[in-house]
Amino acid sequence: MIFVSDRALKLKIRHIIVLATAEHDIAMSKTTRIADPSYELMDDHNGLSIIYREHGFPCPLVRWHFHKEYELHLIVASSGKVFVGDYIGNFNPASLFLTGPNLPHNWISQIDEGEVVAKRDMLVNFTDELLESGNQVFAELKTLTPLLERARYGIEFRCKRTIRQAMKLMQKIADSRGITRLGHFFILLELLAASDDYQLLSGTAVAHTADEHSVDRTNRAVDTSLPTMAGSCRWRKWPSIWA
Repeated sequence: MIFVSDRALKLKIRHIIVLATAEHDIAMSKTTRIADPSYELMDDHNGLSIIYREHGFPCPLVRWHFHKEYELHLIVASSGKVFVGDYIGNFNPASLFLTGPNLPHNWISQIDEGEVVAKRDMLVNFTDELLESGNQVFAELKTLTPLLERARYGIEFRCKRTIRQAMKLMQKIADSRGITRLGHFFILLELLAASDDYQLLSGTAVAHTADEHSVDRTNRAVDTSLPTMAGSCRWRKWPSIWA
């Protein structure tokens, strides 16, 4: 017999039910099943402090998953449903989110059958270790602590002015490398830390153990197939590794 926590089971079932009753076809393949684990392993940072990625929709990256990194996630195009912990809501172009370590999340666009969104997401991943190490050298980084604590529940930023500035900084991160990229990243975090127009998303800080075996038990206990996402994914440079 397979045992999983009630909360993990309820979250997964709730996510599957909402997907199954969505109003629009989300361009999923109906013929192929993939046993894709929920934990995304991004240990290969290539020695870099942050990871920048962008991708479209549909894309294999679009799934109910979690990882040890924080994720700053900007929606560039399309509208649909967002899932963060036990929260379900809506997203639109220029929606901006920050999720904390091991907090499950997913964004499902509501698009026409056969439609492909070439570039839907811009995201930056970073770890606690980056900021904890930096705090020992740069005391100014400690001002980010309240923002990171809130991120454990998931945050959606609401201020349009802040989002416009954040979009410009995300593009600068995408276009730069090295110390310049890191500088834009910290300016962006400082901007978001100063914003008081935001919504906390999940009712609790749902932290899953980053253990591929426990995740597999949860998936097998639910025993529900999520079809393979059709389409391709465009990477800037750094691939992820899935457990």
